[in-house]
Amino acid sequence: MKQIKRRVIGMALLMFIHATYGIAQVNGRAAGELAYRINMAYRRLTENVYKPVFTEKFILADVNIEHDNARRFYNFSGDLSGRYIEVMSLMGENRTKVNLHQLVKDAIKYQGPDGRFGDQRLIFSEDQIGKQHMALLWGNGRMLVGLLAYYNRYHDKEVLAAAVKLGDFFIKAYGVCAAPEIVKRLDGFGATGIICVTQFIEGLVTLSQLTGDHKYSEQASKAYKLLPDRGKQHSHGYLTTLRGVLMLYDYDKNAADLTYVKNAYDNLIASGDYTIFGSVREYFGKDAIERDEGCSTADFVRLSLGLYKVTGEVKYLEKGELALFNALFFNQYYTGDFGHHIITETGSEPHYLHAAWWCCTMHGLRALYDVQQNYIINNASSKIKVDLYLDVNYKSKDADIAIQRFKKAGDTLFYQFQIRQINKQILFRMPGWASNAVCYINGKKEVPNIANGYISFNRAIKADDRISIGFLLKKAIITASGENIPISEIKGTIKGVLHYGPYILGVDDKADPDFTAEPNNNILYSKSVTLIKNNIHHNLEKVSFLSDTYLSINYQHGGYPSSYQTVLRPISELTFDRHGYLLLSITYATDKNATDLQRKDSMQNPWRKK
Repeated sequence: MKQIKRRVIGMALLMFIHATYGIAQVNGRAAGELAYRINMAYRRLTENVYKPVFTEKFILADVNIEHDNARRFYNFSGDLSGRYIEVMSLMGENRTKVNLHQLVKDAIKYQGPDGRFGDQRLIFSEDQIGKQHMALLWGNGRMLVGLLAYYNRYHDKEVLAAAVKLGDFFIKAYGVCAAPEIVKRLDGFGATGIICVTQFIEGLVTLSQLTGDHKYSEQASKAYKLLPDRGKQHSHGYLTTLRGVLMLYDYDKNAADLTYVKNAYDNLIASGDYTIFGSVREYFGKDAIERDEGCSTADFVRLSLGLYKVTGEVKYLEKGELALFNALFFNQYYTGDFGHHIITETGSEPHYLHAAWWCCTMHGLRALYDVQQNYIINNASSKIKVDLYLDVNYKSKDADIAIQRFKKAGDTLFYQFQIRQINKQILFRMPGWASNAVCYINGKKEVPNIANGYISFNRAIKADDRISIGFLLKKAIITASGENIPISEIKGTIKGVLHYGPYILGVDDKADPDFTAEPNNNILYSKSVTLIKNNIHHNLEKVSFLSDTYLSINYQHGGYPSSYQTVLRPISELTFDRHGYLLLSITYATDKNATDLQRKDSMQNPWRKK
């Protein structure tokens, strides 16, 4: 592959890179990509490496406002500070330079007499409601969630009292904001629209859960009715609202709440607002800005997995997994931040660093933590189910299991499960991205039972068993219309995105600038796809978790007669490669189709007269 300047990395060097980046260890081995990414985001929020640095003064600048030297989005009072308090409360403060307890104590000093945080001069009356009122409500909604996360962990009654006061402020403000003329006035306001009201549902439901006072959940059940159809609006607020309604269903078991969320979700998936990355754009609507947002992607992952947990319908799990492994992992920057990327119908474009430190960095970390804690292993029934294949140590009263992405042999990806303790039958999901599974217990091959989407064994699994399951990864092209075509079954010429097991693969200008250079309407030979057998990465200074999932493929260039090779690799790796130009939607054909197409079109003048 002379066209691609890469070097072979030995295993020793790869381990050195992992150690340099501080990957958490499990039994002396790297704990895997999820732990690594969590650590990246956590360090971004707690260390003095990148600017801005998260000091207490900086964090609280949206509730202790200095108008002559204001921080960006200070008027979304409680947005950054509430998110910071939330995620640090969940993760603990063992490595933070900011004292979380002091931070929270200082934050509630800035709560106004009516319960709000932020500008006390804003009057919530029908004749004055506008964008600044909505911005304040948005930030206060995030602050409410943060205070309740802190209380739920540390049981500080003063903090709960502040949260109750804030919830009561919202109920009064809602009485004004819910007026039909106000809702109409806010139409088209985007990030300062009615979603600033409906996103409060998450905090209101939690407030009822922690206080036992149903007035907040009753208010939540009224509030979400204000949410309009997607239209052109901010996807983060819309999806946060849906997450809140799902929480409301989990709390009150009103079937109408669940139906509402499922209908909205299914409608979104079937629309043009669902992207080839497996997630959504920052704004809905055909004329919206063509970029993603870490907050929206994080919400989509959590909403998808939450729907699976409530309904048991595997389609939600698969959508959440796809978005996690690709859209959310891709969204993270090398700094640890989450943010925005310019996305197109064919991939993404290079741009400046859109690190959204005021929201996405914390919200992305919140989603990763949620996945780690709640969705990899499902222990809610009489059986333990392994639902997501990510490296993690899981421990409960029923089980103690270490999961590790073990090795790849050909197209078969192995995961190893070290059973330290087990009190229930254990099942392993048979994922839709795999066509077969091969299993070993303590080195001995076992014939698995595959039923209802899960793998089980005829023998009982006990402590000290070591289980290895290898999944044969599918290679399929997903077209813009949603067709799923195995790459071996391509007939004619098609354009689409290559999925290799759970990973979306693409060609980027960091790995192959010749392929992505103009014109890049290249034709890839579908029958020439082969594995790259070595641990290959083109830059020794970067991290690769998935180098064994790189694929080689032959292609003809769209601008001149040629026969070259390129490498397709998981898009999530661009986190570590400083997101450049990326092509995802590419034209595939059999060799004969591609040759005919090249001979006919390659060097013809595009401005010729027909």
